[in-house]
Amino acid sequence: LFTVDTAAIEAGVKRNPWVRSVRVARVFPTSLSIELTERSIKAIVLTNTVEVAWYLGDDNCWIEPAALDSSQGSTTIEAAYARARELGCILLENLPEGAMPEAGTVVEDAVFADVDEYLSGFSASFASQIVSFSMTSESAISCTLENGVEISLGAPDGDIAEKEAVATRILSDHVNDVTYINVRVPSKPSYRKVGAPQPEYSEV
Repeated sequence: LFTVDTAAIEAGVKRNPWVRSVRVARVFPTSLSIELTERSIKAIVLTNTVEVAWYLGDDNCWIEPAALDSSQGSTTIEAAYARARELGCILLENLPEGAMPEAGTVVEDAVFADVDEYLSGFSASFASQIVSFSMTSESAISCTLENGVEISLGAPDGDIAEKEAVATRILSDHVNDVTYINVRVPSKPSYRKVGAPQPEYSEV
């Protein structure tokens, strides 16, 4: 056991991108103990080719291309959404230009951290309604709720709770009657009603 290179074993196991951490220990007189923690899936990420989706771990580490079922004639987007719903995670799409997945690497684009900031800043009840984020840039972040309403959020500039409160008020005042809400500037929100060509402005 003294000649076993435990560090080399740990490094070898960690080459698997599903492995978040691993600990190898000698157990005398004749055994090795290997304990590992697996990454859980935080999101399905649809790449900009709109042909491939990736699993993103809970530590913002790319894992591997996602297994999608398009056998029923669904598009890649539909299949990615269905897979995210199956796993109970969110769908991320419209990535910033140059955001390229690589298994085992941590995402570096700040917009991913912004999405995390929104998810942690929203109340649990509101966050649970979000099924996807569009994240072209930090200033163009938006989310889509289970009811299909798109909410334009912009950057998380310290007013996340206020943005949620305004969006929730509009949703409550116009049940099943809005398709789009803009709370980038929560003091000057706007929304679009079903069938309306232009957004309306609210004094919420």
